[in-house]
Amino acid sequence: MPIYAMSTSKIPLSTCRELDSLMRKYWWIGNVDKSRFLALKAWDQICQPKASGGLRLRKCEDMNKALLSKLAWSLAIQEERPWVKCLLAKYCKHESFWCVKPKSRDSFQWRCILDSRQRSLKDPSQLQLRVIL
Repeated sequence: MPIYAMSTSKIPLSTCRELDSLMRKYWWIGNVDKSRFLALKAWDQICQPKASGGLRLRKCEDMNKALLSKLAWSLAIQEERPWVKCLLAKYCKHESFWCVKPKSRDSFQWRCILDSRQRSLKDPSQLQLRVIL
């Protein structure tokens, strides 16, 4: 799945899990057609940073959340980019990005960005940003 799709829209959880499943199969047997394989190490451990004994592979769901949060952060700090100016002019005319409420007529991408913002507001510990690319 292209990174662009993951960075602009929330990918369904079932799709993320299916992509992770395909990556696991390919990692362990080099083929996605076989249904059974022997995993010598748990996928959760493989997806850990190298310093923690993992291989630094990324789970699709985590990658999707991180990329959407990066997008939301660009809007929050009003980064000097044309798309940021456009979205802020359209959706945040009279209030800040942190205060704007979702509306029924908002685009799917905007709702995904607001959902990412909501996750950050619910759990401030999630505001730690790591370089993922």
